[in-house]
Amino acid sequence: MITYGPEDSVGMAIITATAAANRSVGISQVVEFTSTEPVNMLLTANPQSMPSRDVNEHSVAHLRAKVMDRGEPGRG
Repeated sequence: MITYGPEDSVGMAIITATAAANRSVGISQVVEFTSTEPVNMLLTANPQSMPSRDVNEHSVAHLRAKVMDRGEPGRG
């Protein structure tokens, strides 16, 4: 788990995830921040756990983030 921000500007960023137990396993993704007003983020992973790439080098997980601002219904 990691916390990113808060930031005071919009723009592009490169987010890199690396496995703690095997630094050779990682991926980078370019993301764009279009608002400086987000207040919450929902992060989901599918599957939530997976075997080490030492076991199955073709294992993948899909991560999805939903950033919410104060204007989102039910979010304050």
